[in-house]
Amino acid sequence: MKRYGIIHDPLELWVASDRALASSELVQVTGSENEKFTTRDFLAAEQALENHAREMANSGGFKVSNQHIEKAVKQQSADLQTRFGAILSDEQVTAIRHTIPEHRAKSNVGTKP
Repeated sequence: MKRYGIIHDPLELWVASDRALASSELVQVTGSENEKFTTRDFLAAEQALENHAREMANSGGFKVSNQHIEKAVKQQSADLQTRFGAILSDEQVTAIRHTIPEHRAKSNVGTKP
C-alpha cells in the first residue's frame, strides 16, 4: 500500500481494508447511515475539541482589558475622522462598552432604523 496513494489492485485494496478494519485502534462512528470508522486517538481529540469549544461558549465571552477597549474606541474615532470627518458618538461608545461588560467581549448585532 502506498502512503497517500491510490490502490489500483482490488486484491491489494481488500487486504489493506481487512488489515485496517482489524486494528484495535479503529472504532465505528455511531449515528451515521453508512458504516464509518475513525481511530481512538482522533475520536479523543475531536471530543476534547468539542469540550473546549463548549466551555468557551459557556464562559460568556473573552477577556478584554480596559486599555484595549479605550485604544479601539480612539482608533475607530480617528479612522472615522480621517475618512468621513466624524467621530464615534457618545451613543456608539456607550454601545461598545455595553457589549463588553466586566471585560468580556460579546456579539451585538443590530441596526438603527
